[in-house]
Amino acid sequence: IRKHVIPQYKRIVDLVHSYDKPFLLHSCGKIHDVMDNLIDAGIDAKHSNEDAIDTFDVWVDRYGDRIGNFGGIEMNIMTLNTPDEVKAYVCNLLPKTEGHGGIAIGTGNQISYYTEPSNWIAMTESVREWRGE
Repeated sequence: IRKHVIPQYKRIVDLVHSYDKPFLLHSCGKIHDVMDNLIDAGIDAKHSNEDAIDTFDVWVDRYGDRIGNFGGIEMNIMTLNTPDEVKAYVCNLLPKTEGHGGIAIGTGNQISYYTEPSNWIAMTESVREWRGE
């Protein structure tokens, strides 16, 4: 990965940056071993996380001073819980992201068709309330 993949990412990142655009990496999986290399290649942010690998606050603590972190609410939380449980999860997570720039709360991967819209609403309303909106 370090020898063959990351140099190709760097070429793409540099091209994106040449247009004054940020580069957002979407990558699933446990990639801590190569995150420093990806950051050195110039990525601006990373999206996607699974709590089984590491919770969002771990990603924020490890990399939040160097890149943006997007996602945070794992798909199992969004699909297996009630809106009140989603809200509680989000409200517990948000204080752990304070002091780090580049945070965009959303799902850790995607919104599936089987995700209840009320859970999406609970997630977004929790963030808005936390921001004081």
